[in-house]
Amino acid sequence: FDLELFLQQTHIIITSGKSGHIQGRAESMLLDEIPPLKVAIKVPSFLLAAMLLRNTDHVLTIPAVAATALVQEFGLQCLPCPLPLPEFPVLQYWHERFSHDPAGQWLRALIYKVFGQQSFPPFSSVAELCKENSL
Repeated sequence: FDLELFLQQTHIIITSGKSGHIQGRAESMLLDEIPPLKVAIKVPSFLLAAMLLRNTDHVLTIPAVAATALVQEFGLQCLPCPLPLPEFPVLQYWHERFSHDPAGQWLRALIYKVFGQQSFPPFSSVAELCKENSL
């Protein structure tokens, strides 16, 4: 899956709007490289994008940690992104009044156990699993 093949595909783009999130830098870099006619749709969330990706031949480029979580749930394939996109940390935030809440502590510990100790490449391209034969 090289850059030339990546640019030939149609893409679902995650748009960050005016949130200032680091994903906005990745969005800009993707839109600078992907021809406008190859952008199938822009959506505001990783989950919605994965739902739309299922049963299509589009490509979705998202942080690898999100891709790893979504590929099994939606029967997708995860490939390294051929574009150099910015790395960013994934952090948990919560209001201080929830710091001692047992349910919040359990959830934060679970998220850390699942994602916190793993090393992920910065971005992956996700494609429907059946595309494996055509890529």
